[in-house]
Amino acid sequence: MKMKLAIFAITLAGTTAFAGSELLFENSDFEKGTLENWTAEGDAMSMQPTKGDQLAARKEGTSNIQGEYWIGTAEKYDGKSGKPGAMRHHAPTGKLLSKEFTITKPYITFRIGGGPDYQQLNVGLIVDGKELVGAADTTPRSSDTLTAVSLDVKSLMGKKTQLIISDQSKVRFGYISADDFRASDEKIGVVYTPIERPKVKDSDSTFPYYKRVGYDQDIRPQFHFTSRMGWLNDPNGLVYYDGEWHMYFQHYAKGNLGGTKSWGNSVSTDLVHWTQLPHAITPYAKVDGSKGAHAIWSGSAVVDKFNALGKQKNDVKTLFALYSATSEKFFQAGAYSTDRGRTWTKVNDGKPLIPHQEGLYKGQRDPRIFYYAPGKFYVTIMMVGGKDRAARLWKSTDLLNWKQFLDIPNKSAECLDMYCLPVDGDKNNMKWVISSAQTFYEVGDFDGDKWTGFGNKDKKVFRFDHGTNYYAAQTFTNGPDGRVVQVGWMNTRDLFTKAKMPFTQQMSTLVDLSLRTTPDGIRMFRNPVKEIESLYTKSETLKNISAKEANAKLASLSPELIDMTVEFAPSGSFDLNVRGEKITYNAKNKVIIFTNMTRKARIAAKNAEIAKLPKEKQKYEKDDSTRHIPAPTVDGKVIIRTLIDKASVEVFINNGQVAGSFVTLIDKDNRKIAIEGDDAMKFDSIIVHELKSAWDHVK
Repeated sequence: MKMKLAIFAITLAGTTAFAGSELLFENSDFEKGTLENWTAEGDAMSMQPTKGDQLAARKEGTSNIQGEYWIGTAEKYDGKSGKPGAMRHHAPTGKLLSKEFTITKPYITFRIGGGPDYQQLNVGLIVDGKELVGAADTTPRSSDTLTAVSLDVKSLMGKKTQLIISDQSKVRFGYISADDFRASDEKIGVVYTPIERPKVKDSDSTFPYYKRVGYDQDIRPQFHFTSRMGWLNDPNGLVYYDGEWHMYFQHYAKGNLGGTKSWGNSVSTDLVHWTQLPHAITPYAKVDGSKGAHAIWSGSAVVDKFNALGKQKNDVKTLFALYSATSEKFFQAGAYSTDRGRTWTKVNDGKPLIPHQEGLYKGQRDPRIFYYAPGKFYVTIMMVGGKDRAARLWKSTDLLNWKQFLDIPNKSAECLDMYCLPVDGDKNNMKWVISSAQTFYEVGDFDGDKWTGFGNKDKKVFRFDHGTNYYAAQTFTNGPDGRVVQVGWMNTRDLFTKAKMPFTQQMSTLVDLSLRTTPDGIRMFRNPVKEIESLYTKSETLKNISAKEANAKLASLSPELIDMTVEFAPSGSFDLNVRGEKITYNAKNKVIIFTNMTRKARIAAKNAEIAKLPKEKQKYEKDDSTRHIPAPTVDGKVIIRTLIDKASVEVFINNGQVAGSFVTLIDKDNRKIAIEGDDAMKFDSIIVHELKSAWDHVK
């Protein structure tokens, strides 16, 4: 656990500078206690520099400053006026402009904190009379603890420039902190590339600012999708059209927290290499004229195959999306795209297409739309709740007018999904699946009018993922040749934000779905898409080998990103240790046991704080973060496939019969793979693939 907790602080600088760094100019660290060589503008800079560790003065931790003086536009103490710990409550705005200097080294390093407003809170440069936007703090809500970051200025070396510290934010948490500007031969923390200030149409259209960062941070996943910057959660609007897989997603466009959501936008031709595009659908003023905005919550998308909307341009089919618009009473609205999903227009200015269903759950949401070919109409399924905990279904031929036709009791859940699959590959034996955000699913029949779920002998639904971090899975509509591909949100709390990453959250590995007949009945199988093989760089295959012999050969491997499969006839229990992540096969109980150590450490830290509270307020989190994943034998064998990225472990059993997904920080210094237990145990095969990054194509 010590290792896991330590990684959270990897981007926090110590009190010493890198060798090879030097002050940009005299007083670029503010240690004179004045603004010598700086020019102040606006009230925010009227009591600067700030003196001392203000966070420590408030008994709230440490500001992580270098020396004694720094810039803090929320602070109200400069050593002469105000008092230690006093704050201005984020109201003032202003700018601080440095003297002109020449860029002599490839990086400018400094410390930054403050609010998460990408557009109005920045440390940047003035070069050739143009403002270049640089770094911003990316901590949720605000951060009074400064973080070490870098500006990549290699392309500007030899040019004259000025630093600009800008606080133009008038919103809550609208302040900036900065300290210790240095020229450096080495980068520190997250690296930002200064870009010319973008022109955007509104405060939610932040995507142009994302180009300041790449995909090379220490713990950014390398073959799992992440937003370049900002918060990500549920996959939305998954649709395939004309060679492209479109993945939209719940996205907070202004920082690393769960604020008013937009639909983020990404596209891929191979389900592995993704290109993020400008935000697809953004919040808008409430249609009833009341205060506030409708956030764009989860939904889905289809291809308007027969031009029902009448919006098609030439031969390019229209894409249509249904999404939940937040309000006191949620409703479902629509949007369409005529340019292959690049830009979207709200239908009827975002007014309801499916109005709020009165007398039921106020937060009814997450419409899932699909085309029902036998009936030549579209269907939407969605949670509506109520006393029957129902999921409701509507049908439409024009995508605009929706008629309710079915309620399924006890199916109300977030992010419902409904899709059709052949059993054992037989397209004459098609069955339907309804699955939920919580990874439960049921197989059944659907004839366009009624649903008949099979359940099982205990009248329970099944579960396809037994891990600690998998939620809100959805499938792509219109897959080629009936292909059904699924992706989920690998939800976590503060792993990435504690490490001061410019993004937070990640998607799962994408999987192909199938239905297969098992001794227990029809079950869903989920296997990583074959396209992941395009990332393989090295492979090692061992056949008919003992654990001892295997370990001797595995010792020569040192992969970082891993896709590993072992197959064996169980003769006892053992641990598969992959880069310090211990995957235990328990032969007696026929299960895989995995403990998410990152999560366990977080819960332990949380419970330690709870223990300090009065006894009547002590409510401990009791989850031990250990999960048991069924691992039955099939024809006397067990197959365990493990995927390791920088911040995840995914385990698939018996070619996708069941799985477990975990968000956990992998020890960057541990490249060991070993089988621990009975040295004599035999393995039919052990295959280790090393992967390269899926982000190499992004500039």
